[in-house]
Amino acid sequence: MLAAGLAVLCRAGPAWLQGWIDAAGVGSVAAALQPAVGRLWSSAALALLLAGLTALHRRGGRAAYAPLAAACVVADLMAFHAGLNDTAPREVYSYRPLALRLLPGHQWSRVYAYDYSGTSRIPEVNRVGPHRVAAFDIGPAPGWLVVAALRTYPYPTLFGTWGLEGSYDTDLQNFYPAHLALMTRFIRLAEGKAAQTRLLQLGAVERVLSLHTQGFEGLTLIARLPSLFRGPVHVFAVPDPVPRTYVATRARPAEGMAALDAMLADDFRARDDIVLSRRPVITAPVAPPAASAPPALWPRGWSRIVAWSPDRIQLEDDARVGRYAVLVDTFDPGWKAKVDGERAEVLRANVAFRAVPVAPGRHTIDLVYRPASVAWGLALTALTLLALAAGRMAAARRSGRRAGVESAAPGSYDLRPAAPDSP
Repeated sequence: MLAAGLAVLCRAGPAWLQGWIDAAGVGSVAAALQPAVGRLWSSAALALLLAGLTALHRRGGRAAYAPLAAACVVADLMAFHAGLNDTAPREVYSYRPLALRLLPGHQWSRVYAYDYSGTSRIPEVNRVGPHRVAAFDIGPAPGWLVVAALRTYPYPTLFGTWGLEGSYDTDLQNFYPAHLALMTRFIRLAEGKAAQTRLLQLGAVERVLSLHTQGFEGLTLIARLPSLFRGPVHVFAVPDPVPRTYVATRARPAEGMAALDAMLADDFRARDDIVLSRRPVITAPVAPPAASAPPALWPRGWSRIVAWSPDRIQLEDDARVGRYAVLVDTFDPGWKAKVDGERAEVLRANVAFRAVPVAPGRHTIDLVYRPASVAWGLALTALTLLALAAGRMAAARRSGRRAGVESAAPGSYDLRPAAPDSP
């Protein structure tokens, strides 16, 4: 009865369910719940059949009750789960987006793809909904069409499929460190403002992807490509972004939110200046002092990536003036640096990135990831193994002593006199 009642409810699609059901892709609550209607009716029919078999069995029926009852349960599971996860044609996963030929720009540069999982700060974008699959505006469509659509618009979580590196990706699981989480949230707050362009430049972002153009007026549109969404795929070029690694000639110390303000100041030069912070980002703001020196007017030098792996990076730089080699990767205290074999400090630069102090001249910089948590984990594991081994040895020793005591007990020996030998 419950399954039948739910089937009737799903078929009607009452308006009060709109707050519980996401019907944006199919147009109405009833359409969104339509796949569940057939499953619920089949469940109701199987439940009725099982009730009838049970009644016959109680009246002494000779039918094979157990196999038939098990068949009803299995059939109910199959009815609900056979089409739960849609399968897609092989071609969907082998398709390469048209935008790939324009990405990422220069080697090691990053790509920013607008994430439509949240709402936009631009009302027109929310009203139009360019991220909705166009086929659903016409009528029902295969569920895997959403997957195919996401292959036409490279979603940030799919970048690794094509060897791309994203930037300012949404922290879906709240795993980011505070300084990176601040940057990813702030770029959405700065949508359509000059601060958005500044953050893209400082994040070594050379290409931007979106399904709308509002708010990206400060960028250069280089391509408009077809997609399966309501909006086409727009590919923008960011004006004058910093490279993935470069040499900065002037540092500004600032803490907390004041570091973000310093990066957005009018006199901040993206390729010359960096903001250095030593305290956690969630701290009282400390504004930077006035610039102590003008930015270098002569060539500042260059820096390049020689080798890159997830836990080891090698840079080579030629610092004409000397100051800092900047790497636009997320800062973490676990990163250690050596400049020409000598230990050097890794600083948090521009809120979320890394910088290593360098003297004038040409240098080789080695960065390795050695977090303290790994050392602590290995130490605790070793102590645990030692404790287990010691406990095992102590238990074996106690067991041996107990066996010796039992064997030495008087009752364990036959103290009766031996019988005399027969003549």
